[in-house]
Amino acid sequence: RLYMALLKALEVLTLEAGALSQDVCCRGDEKKEETDDVAMNSSMDASTGIRYRRHFLHAAYKEHMNLCREVAAALASGAKSVLAKPRILTLPLAEVGTGHGLFGAVDTLRLAVPSSFLHEREPTVSGSESIAALSRNDMLPMLRCLGVTRTMRLLSALMSERRIIFTSANVSKLAAVGYGAVAMMGQGLLPPPPVFVPALPPGLASLLQTPSPYLIGVLTGPTPHFINLRNVPNIGEVVLFDLDTSGNEPFFAGIPNPQQAVPDLTRRNLDEFDSANRVSLPDILYQDLTEVMKLDKRMFWQGAVQEKLGLAAERGRTAAKNAMKKGLQYFKNKSKEMKAKESFGTDNVEDEEVEEEAATSSYSGENALSKSVGKGNYFFEQGFCHEAAELEARVAFTTFFVCILGDLRTYLTQQTPGTSPVVDKEKFMRFRNSSGDTPGTAMFLLCGNFVRGKIFDSFVEARMLEVQLRRTVPEDAPIFALTTNFHRSNKVDFYVNNVRNSVRQVASDADFPGRHLISWNEGVRRRVTELTSAQAFNGDPVKALSLLTEDCRESSVILIDAVMVLWTRILEGKGMQWKKALLALQMFRNLILNGPINAISEAIDGFASIR
Repeated sequence: RLYMALLKALEVLTLEAGALSQDVCCRGDEKKEETDDVAMNSSMDASTGIRYRRHFLHAAYKEHMNLCREVAAALASGAKSVLAKPRILTLPLAEVGTGHGLFGAVDTLRLAVPSSFLHEREPTVSGSESIAALSRNDMLPMLRCLGVTRTMRLLSALMSERRIIFTSANVSKLAAVGYGAVAMMGQGLLPPPPVFVPALPPGLASLLQTPSPYLIGVLTGPTPHFINLRNVPNIGEVVLFDLDTSGNEPFFAGIPNPQQAVPDLTRRNLDEFDSANRVSLPDILYQDLTEVMKLDKRMFWQGAVQEKLGLAAERGRTAAKNAMKKGLQYFKNKSKEMKAKESFGTDNVEDEEVEEEAATSSYSGENALSKSVGKGNYFFEQGFCHEAAELEARVAFTTFFVCILGDLRTYLTQQTPGTSPVVDKEKFMRFRNSSGDTPGTAMFLLCGNFVRGKIFDSFVEARMLEVQLRRTVPEDAPIFALTTNFHRSNKVDFYVNNVRNSVRQVASDADFPGRHLISWNEGVRRRVTELTSAQAFNGDPVKALSLLTEDCRESSVILIDAVMVLWTRILEGKGMQWKKALLALQMFRNLILNGPINAISEAIDGFASIR
């Protein structure tokens, strides 16, 4: 997110370079004496935005170095929970450069810096740092796109070291699902495939013929400029996931026995139904991921349901007022003659039937709209983040991997005292058999494929080196490392229930790095939803909008969450819900005029949503 915010700021600076006519000095100590050629080159640099971008990047670098020094000093002093606090990178005068102090208060960009960017850690083995970095990518876009069943099949294919291809007409979806897949493996500190290409350029189509395991995204399209997998010769055995069709099983090209090569963890054999009391690890993972999807979907439905209840209450108050007026009118006309009263009563009944029919039709249309709200938004927002559900997904996958690989004694054997332990794969398979993953089950087949691959060997090598070096596990390490360190330090057995409790305890710690993003995510969504609701705002909307605009200067997290809700409101603003779209557009206008420069880039990215 930090890199994305920086790139969007640079994009806006490039677009605005043509609108800025005067040359803005970006260095206060720049010499005033310049030759004509140098002055001309300087003017050209300013007109093309080079000087503005240079000033912006230099300012970001200096502020980042200052934050790193602060964190290093705090860690050296032995302070606790240093990395749990959010660190903000403040960049004043991001748009017009130095020399314009009048604009410093309104031309500020803030960026939340991840804790892993604030201190230097020594890598244990080659590639371990990249595994920890990839594990921090979001996994929810992958879960939303594939669903729980296909995600578990993807996990099986990755652990079995198969050649995997993603196809989609959306390059953003390819990248999001690809990085989500390697983040899923990173929850167990497992490396990605040797060849990982989120979006393959058409000129490198021959890379699909690589015999080694890979994870490659292929962009599809109607023109010959896109890669057609049918025209790629000798592609061999691949597992194909179509990201644009939901619910379909992956296609196994050239694989004679898919259940053996890529075991389906959601399928159970007949003999497994007899042991109804035993819950396997795939069952636990399936249940946990299902709860994650429910939690994620509930966030998108919650606003629509609350507004539906509010509108229902408003209709109830209106109906009560109308009933009181009709009752008073009835008693007022009761003393009139019977003939006039009957005539009036007939007319009144007809009027009431017309009103009731209109109200029913209005309610049915509103109800149909409220049913569509949330469903369409859920798919529209599949690329955005939901921090609470993201943390639950990490807990689910970490629990699965710790139960399998957390205990070193299950796959290491010390042949003689005083010597280094060696890998014992047969011991690992015997342990899985004693744990309930008997031969013939999908989990036993998966473990067999896993121990025969190179991923298992590299994982064991990294863990052995960590134990030999005895380095302290940093507080912002992946949950897998924190949980296994907790079990070894406190001598806790790696039973399923113990692991689930330990992972939950580590992830729910108030000082766990990144937990502040959950409150940011929920708070910003709630505030924007209330300001763009069809109901009257409870408070001063001008003051609330001003505070929200100031908070949105943090462009890597808060601004993205706010814009996500605004695009959702614009999509909801149809028919009787037109007020939501109007308020969302007004808020967007205020962000562009008074907010950070990244609001311009966000508006450009979602411009197609404005109708």
